[in-house]
Amino acid sequence: MRRCNFVVAVTPGQWDDMLPFVMLAYNSSVHESTGVTPAIAMLGRELRLPLDVQIGNPPGREAQGLPDYIRETRERIDRVHELARDHLKTQQRRQKYLHDRHAKESRFCPNDRVWLAMPRRGKLDRGWEGPYRVVEVMGPQTYRVRHNERKRRTIVVHSDRMKRYHARDITEQPDVGDRSVRGGTTRRQEHQPSGAAPPPSSEMKIGRSTRRRRPPGYLRDYIP
Repeated sequence: MRRCNFVVAVTPGQWDDMLPFVMLAYNSSVHESTGVTPAIAMLGRELRLPLDVQIGNPPGREAQGLPDYIRETRERIDRVHELARDHLKTQQRRQKYLHDRHAKESRFCPNDRVWLAMPRRGKLDRGWEGPYRVVEVMGPQTYRVRHNERKRRTIVVHSDRMKRYHARDITEQPDVGDRSVRGGTTRRQEHQPSGAAPPPSSEMKIGRSTRRRRPPGYLRDYIP
C-alpha cells in the first residue's frame, strides 16, 4: 500500500495508467503475514520480472511435458500453502502478543453505570446507548446490565462493548447584577464517551451562506 500511495503522489494525473506496474510490484512482493508472494500462492510460481526477461532462463533447464508440469505445479502449490499456514499461525501469535502487551482489562462491579456500544445506523449516530447499570457479574468478561429508564430491558454483554459512565459537575457562575445570589450552583451533566456526537445546541443560528455562486461557463454561450 505504501507503493500505491507513492505512485499516486508522484503521478496524480495518471495514476490509472500506473496500476499494472503497481499490481506487478504487489503480486511479486513477499507478504509479512504469509511469508510468500501472492503470485506463488496463486499460480505456484513466481512472476517473471523485467530483469528476468532481460537475463533469460538459467542454463541447463530442460523442457517439461505437460503432465509433469501440472504434477509439479500442484505439489509446489501444496507446499507453499502449508508454509503460508504455518507462517500465519506464527504471525497471529506475534500480533496477539503485541496487542495484549498494551491491552488493559476492564472490571465492573454491580451497580456501576456504563455506556453500551451499539451498531451505528448512520454516520451521525452516536454509537453508544445508556446509561446502563450492571446488575450481575456472570463471568470474567461477561455482565448482565439493565437500562436506567427501560427497566425491563436486561441483556448480557461482553466488557468490550462497555465503557464506564462518568457524570461531571459544572459550576454555574452567578449573575453580576443579581446581588442576592451568593456562590455558584452545581448541576450534573452527562458525559458522553469519546466518539459520540454532541447534542444539537438550541442557540445555534443558521443563516444564508455568503458564498458567491458562479454559473458554469457553457451557460455564457446561451442566448435566450
